[in-house]
Amino acid sequence: MTIAGANRNGGYCLMRIAVIGLISLLALGGCATVSMAPASMLVSANVSVDQSDFRDKCSSFSDAVYERGFVTKSNGFSQVFNMLAHGDKVDMTDTAYRERVQIDTASPAVVYKTVEADATWVTARLDEITAKVEGLLEELDDEDDHKTLRKDIVAFEEALVLAKKSRMSFLDVMTELDGQAGPERLEAELALTTVEASIDRASRYIDKLSDVYASLTLDERIS
Repeated sequence: MTIAGANRNGGYCLMRIAVIGLISLLALGGCATVSMAPASMLVSANVSVDQSDFRDKCSSFSDAVYERGFVTKSNGFSQVFNMLAHGDKVDMTDTAYRERVQIDTASPAVVYKTVEADATWVTARLDEITAKVEGLLEELDDEDDHKTLRKDIVAFEEALVLAKKSRMSFLDVMTELDGQAGPERLEAELALTTVEASIDRASRYIDKLSDVYASLTLDERIS
């Protein structure tokens, strides 16, 4: 079920890429070039503690994904900017994860256990980030909030993209071992199903944040 559904969550909504692209460029102060710095570094000095903590969590998640070898970091660019500037896609499989799980030498049971643990980690960390979004939504009552909200969205989108790419890495390994059955595989597949649900939930909250951002910027133009 999980592997068969890879394409559904692997594909990326073109409309949201355009919206996030606009937000990303706005966060750069209107500059038309792509920043070499990660989106999570686009932080204003006068943001609130909660907003800064939210972006810190997103940044920590992104850094850990790279450090754990789920996804390969590409030339210092953030994953969001890679998609916008270089056509990188969420559903483009990164085979580097095969090295982490030692797919050529480790037993299938050990590989499945590693996938299960890594997928469980992604789910827990992404859920922590998503849980903070409700707090952000409740605090958005100032006309200037969109100036920091756009940076929150970029940081959240970065984390979500990496969660999706991590899932593709996990699925790649599972596909390579297709036919190697056992209880460990079932547990790994269950963990991947949980990751899928976590990604879906985070995607819905990104849409909510984007709607609020659009509303705030519209109110500012009208006023």
